[in-house]
Amino acid sequence: MYLIKDKRYVLNDPICMSKCVKITYKCVGCSTAKTLTVPINNKCPECATNHVDLSIDAFNYFEPKGGIVGVAKDATITYIKC
Repeated sequence: MYLIKDKRYVLNDPICMSKCVKITYKCVGCSTAKTLTVPINNKCPECATNHVDLSIDAFNYFEPKGGIVGVAKDATITYIKC
C-alpha cells in the first residue's frame, strides 16, 4: 500500500504486515468527526500515495448519504500497527 522509490505499491511486503490505517473524517453536513481503524488488506496501484481505497461499508460509515462519487476529502489518515 506504500509507494516505494521504483513506483511499485507493496502489500505483501513486511512494511504492510500487521498494519492498519486509522482514519478520522467529518462528513458533509455532520456536526462531529468519526474515526475508524481498518487493516490494510489489498492494493490499489492506481491510487495516489495520499489515497486510501475503502470498502463500501467503511465509506458509508463516514458518508452515510453516499457522498460525492465515493470520494471523501480532507480525512486524517494515520498508519498504525494493528
